[in-house]
Amino acid sequence: MFTSFHKEIDIFYQKGVITLAELTLESGRKKIIEWMQENDVSYQDIATAFGYKNKQTVQSYITGDVDSTKANELVLRIISKFRIR
Repeated sequence: MFTSFHKEIDIFYQKGVITLAELTLESGRKKIIEWMQENDVSYQDIATAFGYKNKQTVQSYITGDVDSTKANELVLRIISKFRIR
C-alpha cells in the first residue's frame, strides 16, 4: 500500500517532474547542495526547518553519506518544499 509520500513521488514521476535516474536521488542531492550554496542556506537552517535536532544528521542525508528511506524522504521533501529544479 502506498503512503501519501509514495503517491506524491509517483505523481512527480508521471508528470515528468522527476525521472527514473532522479529517483536514485543523487542528482537531487547535488541540486539541493547547489541551491543551498546559491541561497546561503546552512545545514542547520534545513535541520531547524524540518524538525531535526542536529545538522549532522541532515548533512549526512543530503550529502548521501547515509542512504536510507528517511534520508531519501528528507531529500524529496526539501526538493518539493523549495521547488528545487
